[in-house]
Amino acid sequence: MGVANYSTVEPTSPLPSAPEFEIIKVLANKEFGPCNVTVLAWLPSRSVLKRIYTMHPDIFPIGAEHSLPEDHLLKREVIIGQKPLMSRNAEEVKAMFTAYEKSFQVGNTSVFNIPVVDNNGNTLGSFNLGTTAGRWNDGTLQSMLRLASQEGVKAFVEWKARLGDTWEGSSTV
Repeated sequence: MGVANYSTVEPTSPLPSAPEFEIIKVLANKEFGPCNVTVLAWLPSRSVLKRIYTMHPDIFPIGAEHSLPEDHLLKREVIIGQKPLMSRNAEEVKAMFTAYEKSFQVGNTSVFNIPVVDNNGNTLGSFNLGTTAGRWNDGTLQSMLRLASQEGVKAFVEWKARLGDTWEGSSTV
C-alpha cells in the first residue's frame, strides 16, 4: 500500500446525497451485513473523484472532490485499472486515505473500493464500502463486483440522466 497523498476540496455549503444510490446502501447492508457506503463519481475532464453519496454526510461532505496524482494506488488500480482495491485492516486504511481518522470514527477499519464500469468499458466511479476489519473475504468481494456492475451502473445512468449536461459540474449532485 502506498502513502495517502492526495488533496481534497470540500464544498462551501452542504449538498444532498444523490438519491439514486440509496438502493446501493440497502442492497449492500442486506447482502454484506452492516456497512458504510460512499459513492464517488469519476469526472474524467477534471481528473477528480467527487463524493455524490454517503451515509455520513456530516463527516464526509457531499460534493467533496479528491484530486489524485497519477501514481496514487486508488487512481491507478480502481479508476484506470478497473480492479477492486481492498484495505483489509486499519493500517492499510491509514495508508490509503488522508481522512483515515474519519473512517475510523464511523467504524471503518476495512474499506473495499469497488470500480463501477459501464458496458462500454468506461469507469463511472467507485463504491467505497467500509466495515470492521476481518468481516469480508474474497466471496464478499465477488458479490460487491456484481452489485457494482448491475445496480451500480443503473444508479449512475439514472443520476447522469437526472442532471443532464451538468453532471460534471462542480456544484451538482
